[in-house]
Amino acid sequence: MTDYVAGRYRLLRKLGEGGMGSVWLAHDETLGRRVALKEILLSQRARRGRELDDLRARAKREARAVARLGRHRNIITIYDVFDEDDDPWIVMEYIDGRSLDDLISRRHPALDESGIARIGRAMLEALSAAHTVGVVHRDVKPSNVLVEQESNEAVLVDFGIATIAGQETITRTGRLVGTFEFIAPERFAHRSPAEEPSDLWSLGVTLYHAATGRSPFRRGDEAATIAAILHEAPPPLPRPDRLAEVILRLLDKNPRTRIGAREALERLGPIAAGPPTRRPGNGGKPGPPPPDSRTSPTPPPTPTPDPSTPTGPRSRFAAIAEKEPAKAAEILYRAGHRRAGDMLDRLSAGPAAAAVIGVMSVENAGGVLGHALPQTAARVLISLPPDHAAKILARMEDKPAAAIVGAAGDLERFAALLRLMPARAVSGIFDHARTRTAVTLLPLLGPARAAEILTRMSLRPAALVVEALAPDTDTAVPVIEAMFTRSAQSARPAPPPGSGRPTRFVPRVCRVLNHVRPRATAAVLAATDAALAAEILAGMDPTVAAQVIVLLNESPEG
Repeated sequence: MTDYVAGRYRLLRKLGEGGMGSVWLAHDETLGRRVALKEILLSQRARRGRELDDLRARAKREARAVARLGRHRNIITIYDVFDEDDDPWIVMEYIDGRSLDDLISRRHPALDESGIARIGRAMLEALSAAHTVGVVHRDVKPSNVLVEQESNEAVLVDFGIATIAGQETITRTGRLVGTFEFIAPERFAHRSPAEEPSDLWSLGVTLYHAATGRSPFRRGDEAATIAAILHEAPPPLPRPDRLAEVILRLLDKNPRTRIGAREALERLGPIAAGPPTRRPGNGGKPGPPPPDSRTSPTPPPTPTPDPSTPTGPRSRFAAIAEKEPAKAAEILYRAGHRRAGDMLDRLSAGPAAAAVIGVMSVENAGGVLGHALPQTAARVLISLPPDHAAKILARMEDKPAAAIVGAAGDLERFAALLRLMPARAVSGIFDHARTRTAVTLLPLLGPARAAEILTRMSLRPAALVVEALAPDTDTAVPVIEAMFTRSAQSARPAPPPGSGRPTRFVPRVCRVLNHVRPRATAAVLAATDAALAAEILAGMDPTVAAQVIVLLNESPEG
């Protein structure tokens, strides 16, 4: 696989990935600095027509939105946007830190009262700057907040779905964009466009999540989440302090009475100044002062037992799961996917866990398994009827599904599940799976099926798999031949002149091989039919093909 993108950015390592693509740490060889490259990976369906155009427009919109803001210490800086192999790329400043989502999941000690207030102030500064120039972010959430490692400065990222005053939106009419649990109620109730108060609501949800470790309105499915946002008050925060007061005012369901950015900044200022109040259980560091007996004369009431709370070696939920799987499934549904995943882990993936998941809907089962330990989820899926397990795995998000497939102990049985799934779902999983996992499973599916999946995968993950398969030419050659055949069968007529799209059809296998190391490509083509190898070389990038031809001429088979 080539280490360079756009001729100047040398890829160093992958920093992370999500539903829209991957972020890489890279070195700008021209300017001699480290940058972050966001690669927007397009699905096979999105590579066609309007959706491809929309995603390219989204990348440019993100760059324009941030460019309009100028340099701001709490907003990511974008340097450039370009296309590489039809996939849009965004060049950004590199922030050496972690996402707020990651800090929350790790219960990081920096997320005490003053630390959360400092993050809140930084985001208010960023949003105020954006709103001043007519930019509404529309996707404020913990994964879009980066916290720099040394300074602890918070930075807002991902303006890809932002609205910009005076410019046409790229969102399809009637479609709400954003992450549902962070969308303001007025956008659901009135289908109103995102405005400044809706960003502040999203920040309130984000700060609540940081303060409690859970999202206030997340429920088992989208409909229940929307209903909670519209009609339910957020659960009380553990500490009814000054920070909680600001968060709850940001979560005012009426945008007209919701606290504004300026007032929220003023109220968070003294809290951010400290001294920090550490949470209990953080290595013996000081916690909040004990309650004053004058204001707390009586102990708090004993809470009603929760079926999901352990009561010893066995929990109430485990007993219910063994005797009444349908009732246990209802408890998981009401708990929300994240908490339900923890509850499922405590069942040790035994028969009871499979019975409970087996009576849930495909969507809810996938959501719960996606938040359980991958080993737990893998064992549960293997215990279910193959067709049902395949439907659940196919409906899951790609990243958790990839972790589950990677944790599978019985690869033959998981290969059977993958045969039952649509190729587009399997390709999405392999886009996010470890290369070793894909290399182990693909040969079990047969050359034709493996070729179909590789053809639908994103270029770089597919190239890594082909490169790893290359030493075993008995496996690699039939797959490459089948990929070329599929590409030839799916060839489309050339687009009309002036459309801005390539006029020459390039088989997908050739584009994948452009990202494979030339020596690995030469090894495979040397064992391939000479006429077919010549056709593949003719479709590859001329520079890469020339390197492969040199290696073929040097090899005994060439």
